Amino acid sequence: MCLVCIEYEKGKLKIHEALRNIEEMKESIGEEHYDETITFLTSEALKEQWDEYHLGHDIEDVIFDDEYWKKSGFGD
Repeated sequence: MCLVCIEYEKGKLKIHEALRNIEEMKESIGEEHYDETITFLTSEALKEQWDEYHLGHDIEDVIFDDEYWKKSGFGD
């Protein structure tokens, strides 16, 4: 695990800081860890945005819940 991952998990870095820092460390951490970290941080950013706009709904429940999409009028 790299310094960016450790500091993010401790809560000392915000997502945008972690993404900026991982870009700076790209050459030294290796392509595989870089890809894993970018995927993880992107997922965390999406979860954070989801929580901000869809309070009380779990993202997995809504993504696969046809009734939610029917009620929302999405695609009409």
